[in-house]
Amino acid sequence: AMEVLRQPIEDRNVTITRVSGKVTFPETFEETFEKPVAPTFDYTGWETKTEEGNSFISHPNGSGSYKLQLDDKTDAFDLRFHIRVDEVTSSVDGNVGISFCRVDSNTQYFVEYNTVLKYIQLRKFKNGVPSVLFNKSYALENGKWYQFGLSYEGGHIRFWLDGELIIDHTEKEPLGAAILTLAGYNSAMSLDNV
Repeated sequence: AMEVLRQPIEDRNVTITRVSGKVTFPETFEETFEKPVAPTFDYTGWETKTEEGNSFISHPNGSGSYKLQLDDKTDAFDLRFHIRVDEVTSSVDGNVGISFCRVDSNTQYFVEYNTVLKYIQLRKFKNGVPSVLFNKSYALENGKWYQFGLSYEGGHIRFWLDGELIIDHTEKEPLGAAILTLAGYNSAMSLDNV
């Protein structure tokens, strides 16, 4: 049993075994979209694009909601990625963000940038009941790349924008391990260097 627990630390790899097969991931990985790595995300609805020699993915249809979802559950992570809002398709509401500890849309944390009302917000949904844990006005420029960073461990939530710590929040009763999802609503976005 100890061999199984030591394997990821010693090999610096994590192996996930399912009935359908086995996949080994590096302890950390970066998806640059230049060439595929191990299948970490469900890319349904996303397109690979290239601009000035750089490959990235884009969700060109910004109407309604869409997501890029990690294929496995996690309860601790340190995620960095580049994001660009390409178009906002509503004058009422729209957002891009990161849903984590997501059991379903009724139980999750959601860090979002509201593309219409121009704010960054952290919300918690528990059994369908939303609560706002953080909200700050912030205006990002459409068509410009930004780096988002989000870390989560044991209820400690931190969010960075271009290296600046924006959210530093600790939950007394954190949600458990669940799916990590990059999501958008009424806003077409592009992602790189996940």
